[in-house]
Amino acid sequence: MIRILLMAGVSTASLAVPALIIAAPMADDDEISAREANKSEEVREFGSHDRPWADNVLSPEYRSGQDETPVIRRGLAQSQEKIQDMLAQDELPLPAARVSSMAAVTEVLATISAEREKLSVEWDRLENQKAEIALANRRALEEIERLEDLRAEVAALIDELEVEQDENLEQVVAVVGNMTAKNAARLLQQNEPKFVVEVLDQVGERNAADILSRMQTNKANEIMELMAERGRPDEQLAF
Repeated sequence: MIRILLMAGVSTASLAVPALIIAAPMADDDEISAREANKSEEVREFGSHDRPWADNVLSPEYRSGQDETPVIRRGLAQSQEKIQDMLAQDELPLPAARVSSMAAVTEVLATISAEREKLSVEWDRLENQKAEIALANRRALEEIERLEDLRAEVAALIDELEVEQDENLEQVVAVVGNMTAKNAARLLQQNEPKFVVEVLDQVGERNAADILSRMQTNKANEIMELMAERGRPDEQLAF
């Protein structure tokens, strides 16, 4: 047929459109209505299409159901609720292992505190003892210094007494030398034998013998014994 048309001089382009129209099948009513529905959906506003899987949160039914179902809070709100519940309880239950560990720690802390108290008491005692020893040492040093001063004073007094005794001895010797042997014997026999020996040593042997001869016999014998003992080395040291 195409060959006939070509031979007749009819253009193939002019025959294409009618041929397509003839070849296209006719659409039924259901397909036409579906196409119209699709077009209406395309022009519908965004978000206005049906969503059967979603809930309408604005509906009263959804709100009433929400009141019945408790809201589960997450994150910080949940932590705050747990803290409030823990504070509301009088005593928090603790695991047995933790309770045992806390008891051991408490016992150790109590032992440490008791030992620290003992050490503090011992430290105070040692400090007091140290202060007492320091005070005793200071008092001992003060007493030693006082005794040294007293010793110096006594030595000075002894020196003065020795000087005075020497001076007195010289005066007694001078007085006895100017007295008669009888009066000198009567005066000297009233003194200590040691002092009489010292005086007789200063008046000379002749005057001493004359004075001794006029003394009482027992007094003269005692003085003679002292004069004899004075010749020995140990007695010389005593004199």
